[in-house]
Amino acid sequence: MQQLLLTVFCYLVTSQAAQKFFPMPLGSSDLSENCAATCLVDTAVAFCRLQHLHTSTTIEEQVNLLVRVHNLLAEKGLCCAGKSCEGGEGVFLKMAIRHLLLLELKLKSSILDENASTVGPMHHNSKETDKDYISRDDVADGSMEERRDEELEEDFSEKGQNKLASSSSSEQLSDLEQRKNDLGLDLALDQNFFCLYGLNLRGGFESSGSQDSLAIHINTSLGDYQTREQCAEVFHYLLPYARSCSKTCLAKLRKVLRAIRQHFPDPPEQVLENNPIDAFLDNSNLDENKVSSMILNHADVREVLEYALRGTSSNKCSGNGNVEVSNSQCAYEVNRTNGSSVSQIHYGKDTDMQSNTYLEVFKNLYYLLAQIEEGSASDKWPGFVLTKEGEEFVEQNAKLIKYDLMYNNMRFESWHKLANLFDEEVDLMLNDGSKTCSALEWHTNGNLLKRVDTGRRRTRRCLLMSMALANTPDEQRSVHELLGLVYYDTLQNVAPAFNQRQHVVIRDAKWREVCQMSLLHFEKALSFRSEWLYSYYLGKLCEKLGEPCEVVLQYYQDAVQANSSAVDPLYRLHASRLKWLCKKGRSDMKILKAVAKHCFSLENQEKVDALIDEIQSAIDSGGGESQMPCRPPESQGEKTLSCVWNILFDDGLKALETCIEGELKHFHKARYCLARCLYARNKENDVERAKEELGFCFKSNRSLFIINMWEIDGSTKKNRRTGVRRVYEITMPESSRKFITCLRKYLLFYFQLCEETLDVCTLERAYNSLRADKKFSLCLADMVNVVLGKYIHCIAAAIAQFDSIKMVPNLSLSNVLERFFNIFMDHGGSLLDVVSVSLTEAGIIAGPALSETSVHGYIHRYLHILELENKVDVLEAVNERIKKRFKTPKLVKENSARIFKHAAIAWCRCLCASLSAISAAQAQNLTTEIRNDGGVLNSEEQLVVELKVNDLFSSMSDYCMPVEHLMTTEHFRHLSCMVRVPIGQATPENREKASCLLKQAFVFYRDCTGPFPAGINLYMLKPGSGEELVPPVLPGGSLTGVDLSLPRKLLLWAYTLVHGSVCSIAEAVRFCEDQAKIKARKGVSQISPPVSCQDKLALKENANTGSARCTHDDITDDKEKQVPEEHDLLESGNVNLVTSSDIPAMCTVGQSSLFAEDTSMKDENCVTIMYDFMDA
Repeated sequence: MQQLLLTVFCYLVTSQAAQKFFPMPLGSSDLSENCAATCLVDTAVAFCRLQHLHTSTTIEEQVNLLVRVHNLLAEKGLCCAGKSCEGGEGVFLKMAIRHLLLLELKLKSSILDENASTVGPMHHNSKETDKDYISRDDVADGSMEERRDEELEEDFSEKGQNKLASSSSSEQLSDLEQRKNDLGLDLALDQNFFCLYGLNLRGGFESSGSQDSLAIHINTSLGDYQTREQCAEVFHYLLPYARSCSKTCLAKLRKVLRAIRQHFPDPPEQVLENNPIDAFLDNSNLDENKVSSMILNHADVREVLEYALRGTSSNKCSGNGNVEVSNSQCAYEVNRTNGSSVSQIHYGKDTDMQSNTYLEVFKNLYYLLAQIEEGSASDKWPGFVLTKEGEEFVEQNAKLIKYDLMYNNMRFESWHKLANLFDEEVDLMLNDGSKTCSALEWHTNGNLLKRVDTGRRRTRRCLLMSMALANTPDEQRSVHELLGLVYYDTLQNVAPAFNQRQHVVIRDAKWREVCQMSLLHFEKALSFRSEWLYSYYLGKLCEKLGEPCEVVLQYYQDAVQANSSAVDPLYRLHASRLKWLCKKGRSDMKILKAVAKHCFSLENQEKVDALIDEIQSAIDSGGGESQMPCRPPESQGEKTLSCVWNILFDDGLKALETCIEGELKHFHKARYCLARCLYARNKENDVERAKEELGFCFKSNRSLFIINMWEIDGSTKKNRRTGVRRVYEITMPESSRKFITCLRKYLLFYFQLCEETLDVCTLERAYNSLRADKKFSLCLADMVNVVLGKYIHCIAAAIAQFDSIKMVPNLSLSNVLERFFNIFMDHGGSLLDVVSVSLTEAGIIAGPALSETSVHGYIHRYLHILELENKVDVLEAVNERIKKRFKTPKLVKENSARIFKHAAIAWCRCLCASLSAISAAQAQNLTTEIRNDGGVLNSEEQLVVELKVNDLFSSMSDYCMPVEHLMTTEHFRHLSCMVRVPIGQATPENREKASCLLKQAFVFYRDCTGPFPAGINLYMLKPGSGEELVPPVLPGGSLTGVDLSLPRKLLLWAYTLVHGSVCSIAEAVRFCEDQAKIKARKGVSQISPPVSCQDKLALKENANTGSARCTHDDITDDKEKQVPEEHDLLESGNVNLVTSSDIPAMCTVGQSSLFAEDTSMKDENCVTIMYDFMDA
């Protein structure tokens, strides 16, 4: 038969070649060509099928045959032909692809058989096939070949693939690839796929314009799949290759699989309506404990599936076409072979899937797509999973796996992958939520809470199904580990659900049940393989459940021994030892013995063992351990117990110090535990040591407070020099939510330590830093009120300590009170509300020291101290801050208004005191000069000042400040001497100070709006008066009272001290403004030198020209010259005097009135240039 087919094939080829040289008549050429082409293709297919059945033909010969026939047909433009053939268009390529795939399977099986020294199943099937009778009809229609192909595929899927999967030898894989390349099998297969479907298995679903090493034939397909039938046909021939190739090769099919899915986006409606997977995952009535117990008791998989899936879908199975776990409509056919689980669903007669036309596509397409479509939400931007877009992204990824489970609900890989997907979603939600949400915001967001609960439930149930389907010990161990971690995650007191203050974990019966489940699964995982991580978690769970000290510490010790280089179990072991010692270990002999078994130092171990033996001997000789507590406190037994406790405690501290040495300095868990233990021991300097240890996480060389903590990544450092000492490494990474939780916990404890040590400076810096922080602003927003409450309470405690013992280390009373004033400036009229809220957040009960009266009393006390110390510059800065902070002082509360009034009056009185001190010295010097000159008459008007101290301090009673104490100070003792004192130029040693006071008086005149105290009176002494200038003998008739506001009086007084002569207010203002402009332009830090007494005559001459000031027009720019100054417009007629007497001839010709008020000057029109001041 083969000889006959070959003869026909050769005849057809030669006859078509002859037609190129001897064309036939036009009418019969088309018909004969079509018939010849059909016959040629059918002959080639039949010949290759027969040749494929010959077992004596080698793989190389069969590959070469298919390649050469393909090339021959391609030359004729017939490789994709066959429309009129029985197999349809592309019949030869379909046959060639099937044969090439089976040859590839045969090659793999033969290599495995050679390595295993056994006869391969494919050879066995081939021998059985040789014994079968091969009829002519079987060869013609290909039925025998198809039956043989099915046998080979099934045989390979059951045996050959598992052998290859179980083989870990790289030599076998390299040998297989080398054999395939030598035979040209891959290239032949790729060329056939490309010609038939436009699919390049080497490069995916690419355009036909640029293919790698593949020939483009005349009728090559463009890969444009238009119908479901065409897609199903493509998928049918693609599936064997997809099943056999690796994951990397499978990625090449991404585009073609996506193109096929466009025609199969979802399973049929009947399947979706009766979806048992979603029902199983979200059924609130399902008893998970029963499912778990069935699996742990090794119940049959069919029984587990029937309970899990039938229980969730049976309520829906009432109509035609519904999915039901029964023999009539829906039966699960289980085919489990060496870890590969497949289940098939058979539907009723009325369903769309009865004919199984597309069943193969639905059963495999979604599984393959799920393998290559592995987009993870962790690759997106932070917080993505919290959004609606992130929720939809996760649901789309889960949809493919769910679709696969509808048809293959016993596929272990799909259940396990779905569990990991949901677990990743929950993990990302909690991590991102801990950074962006507070606990209050988290608990008020019902959608996020529901998503987390749903994700955890789905993860548990997917893992339960994975546990039921797991075959190998490694699979079972992995599932138990994940289940233990999922249960353990719900137990943790971490952000964003809990904030270690108001929201904490409630340890009820449900909480204990979850603990027991997590404990159970970790024990199961430990039974499969001994790993330190399982012992570590078992120790933590036993500690949570309140198990005895011996059990907990033994688990931690096992973890240390399993991984001696890991710092995590070492830290946990000794942290638990110290915890037991601090709780009950001082007098409990049983705990001391258990803790002593796990000493860090061998020397301490020996010491403790000897002391315990000594105590035990004393107990035995005394009649038993029960008599031990009855001994006197100073007995020898109690001293020995105390010695044992101290040795064990120091041993634990030494172990924790080892955990933070060198490159482990940022292992913050050990630092916090070390600080906690030192604080619990509470010996001398232990609190300071605890603050210093924990302060490493919140300090730097440049800042008093900064968050100096980093997430523990668990990466192993390479090329580390170990030396002689053992080097520990961090092997357990830290989640973001755990890091945020640790940060919050450490901050609360650090603030407590600062509060107890009265570290006001650190608390102030922490408050300002957290309030301005941007990195942790969302997750630490509530900590701002906590630290503010601690800060306020610490200030009040420091003030109380000043009042009692008059001393606080590194602080002064004014410094502490100034900080309280700064808090008032930050919060203004809402200070009392802020104090109340912050104290509540910090867990502090407000006492009398933080009542409303006390809070405002601290601010008045601060202003009083500034006045007592005569801090004019500080009071100037205080009033300037009040002006900027409170734009409308009249609208503030009464207590705030009293503070503003006190600040303004204190500033005024300090200016008066400073001016009085200079004026008293100047008056004494002037009196001495006049007496030496024999009483020379004054030749010009002279300013006279009189202060009434009682009126000046009459408002002090409003703030409960002692006036007598203030009057006895050095700064205010000159006030009582200022009774009608003539004012002249200050003495040389006081002129610089007078210049500064002039600047401050000008700022007071410009900015202060009152209220002002009474008691400051100015008079003018007429020129030519014959009275002796010795106060207070000046007659009243020669004095004229000056009616000016208090700021103008102080400005005129200071100007006279600087220049030695009086002038109008407008001239004094212009002088100060010019000096401010010069300073702003040149950066001069002080006013120009004052005019001396010898320059009075020159000033008098300049006054005749209309001004008594030195002009600076030569250095003023053109822009400033164009702006008219309102202060230059002097109104000489607006003068109000105390007496009704006129003022004849007081001014020379051309000189304006000395006492003309600058009524045109408004606060809003004043020059806004400020003098520098020091903010204490």
